[in-house]
Amino acid sequence: MLRYKPIQTLYDEIIDSLDLECITCEDCNHTGFNIHCYYTRNFQDNGCLTEILILRVICKSCGKTHAILLSNMIPYRKHSVDDNIKVISAVNNNEIKQLFKNMIITFMEECKAIKAAFRNNWEQRLISAGISLNDDLTDNCISSFGRQFMQIHCGRCFLLRLDHLTVS
Repeated sequence: MLRYKPIQTLYDEIIDSLDLECITCEDCNHTGFNIHCYYTRNFQDNGCLTEILILRVICKSCGKTHAILLSNMIPYRKHSVDDNIKVISAVNNNEIKQLFKNMIITFMEECKAIKAAFRNNWEQRLISAGISLNDDLTDNCISSFGRQFMQIHCGRCFLLRLDHLTVS
């Protein structure tokens, strides 16, 4: 049986491989960052809730700070992009009971919040841009709307692609 690395281990490996001197600031277009601080956040993916330590970097030129997140993370939200898609698809296909049976989302209120955020902020955006839930939402939403799928608040962050989990 394959075991996947814990999300914190995977995150740390990716962060350790970054060259902060080569990253361009979206605010001032200069390159070069320093480590600013770390903060913890709860992250839930496939029903598994984990507390993860997130890196914030500061631009050497303008002093703006940015969080560095994995591409499956939504700024200011606990649930992963994948979990949000599962909830929205289950609601659209009238399969919400099956979703709870599989313990993807543990609380009905969280499911309602995801459904409301999608309907109020994202459903019409996706339709107008011709993007479906089956598309690469991270790339399409960032290029079309300048933010991660299901991101409501605008904060400065870098999303790092995580195309596959590595086996430990």
